[in-house]
Amino acid sequence: MQAKKGYDYFKDSSGVLTSILGDSPHAVTVRQIEDLLGIDNDFPAAVNLVERVLAVLSSIPAKSTPVNDWVEALASVQEAGKRHQNKLVWTRVDATTRAGNPLGGKFKKYPLPAFLLQEPMSGLGKQVLLTQRLFLEVLIQQQSAKGILSLAVDLRQLIANSNPRSSMAKLPLDVSGDWSEWSVFIDTLPVTDDDPLKRLRNLLERLASAGTSTPEQPAAVIAQPDVAERRSSPGAAIKDAIPSYRLLVTEPGDSQTAEPPKAVALHVSPEEIDQDELASEQEIDAEARETRHWISRHQRLTPNTYTRLTVIERRWLASRLCEYMNSEDAGLRLAAGLVALIYVTGMPLENLLETPIGPEGVFDVGGEYRRKIRLPSNAYTPDAEVAELFLPQEPVLTLQLPQAVSAWVAACIQRRGCTLAEALNVDEASARGHVKNLLDRVRAGGRYTRIRYERIPAALAIELTLKYRDLALVHYLASGPEQVSPMISYYVVHSLEELQHRYRGVVEDMLSAV
Repeated sequence: MQAKKGYDYFKDSSGVLTSILGDSPHAVTVRQIEDLLGIDNDFPAAVNLVERVLAVLSSIPAKSTPVNDWVEALASVQEAGKRHQNKLVWTRVDATTRAGNPLGGKFKKYPLPAFLLQEPMSGLGKQVLLTQRLFLEVLIQQQSAKGILSLAVDLRQLIANSNPRSSMAKLPLDVSGDWSEWSVFIDTLPVTDDDPLKRLRNLLERLASAGTSTPEQPAAVIAQPDVAERRSSPGAAIKDAIPSYRLLVTEPGDSQTAEPPKAVALHVSPEEIDQDELASEQEIDAEARETRHWISRHQRLTPNTYTRLTVIERRWLASRLCEYMNSEDAGLRLAAGLVALIYVTGMPLENLLETPIGPEGVFDVGGEYRRKIRLPSNAYTPDAEVAELFLPQEPVLTLQLPQAVSAWVAACIQRRGCTLAEALNVDEASARGHVKNLLDRVRAGGRYTRIRYERIPAALAIELTLKYRDLALVHYLASGPEQVSPMISYYVVHSLEELQHRYRGVVEDMLSAV
């Protein structure tokens, strides 16, 4: 039997877009679009969806061949719709009162179109457009909604509930093609927040994985009946009434971190095995997920990585900060000191303002900067009879801030036994305003547009990585509380003097204007 071609091949299972298009060279692509977006012949908002998807795809600066195929196919549907005899088929549907979406009441039936058609709050249009663009780039790239379908539901709800003060409103608007600004922004979100924006990391990693030249070794998955004693935990309970399986996910080792292959046991029901992923992001331990992310990200760093400030930008930023920390303008002086502290500690502004000041605090008026030494979980602890054979272990690492920052601390902080915000007599909102004004000034009317807030707290870890290529050292000197120790720190010991020396060398270079 000869295979049918074009529109005839899809006639029996076509959706509304294929029906509108009719016999066309773009029929195959349109049918693929319907399959990916879940559009059937009863879909009620064809005009809305075609216009929105075209608007999102047109915002992609460098379009791949599949993206161009989508644009051409949907443009053909749009032209055919305008000529369609049945005008009811090609009619724009008004948003319902339910969350401002023309698919109100049909969110479960059409989850992907509902996400794309969700009306944002005023002032968030650009952020929503970029979010939808990222999603569509991944969808088109992997030609499947596997692993991202539930994310579309979460993002639709996030868009519907966001406001100009939410974290979505703070998403960087300049992604410059590689989305590195968003990766940096998501890394700065407080680990304690259950922010749906963190799930955008799933999309960013999927998009980045397609661009790597060396494919990752796939994980080996073995499913077997769970005959072991079932145990419950506060976070997840396994119901005895539902048979479950143990999935042994063998993750490949990492030659750069000396991390050996490991098997992770995941308890899932038979229904879950067939779902999008072996485990959703909510079910994966947040610390472990963050560890894999920051380690893999820093292993791929190069001197020309986009997230790093260039030599000229670093020198300009350093010269401006050193000048403004001595400014007679109190607001400018305050902002310069805060940005300098963020720059040489890696702490985001909200965490920095909450740090204690004093002899036992994180900062002291003499320029001392104290970091807790976070050892690997379940690390080896010697028994009492052999403990004397080991070098003493210190719980706190005391570092010295660069001279320019130490002078600012000594001049501006006179109180102890309080937080940095209290010592500076400033709240977070006003501090953010001062920092924003400073960075606007540093960008010098557009000559240094890449000097953005998101790059400031990421700079220390990047410079340490590029100079020493030692993930354990980076972890001790620049990690956040959500980042678990790399595997190499189980085996390698660093002296306090070595850490102090290497920190001092890097931060002095970062604030050098020559």
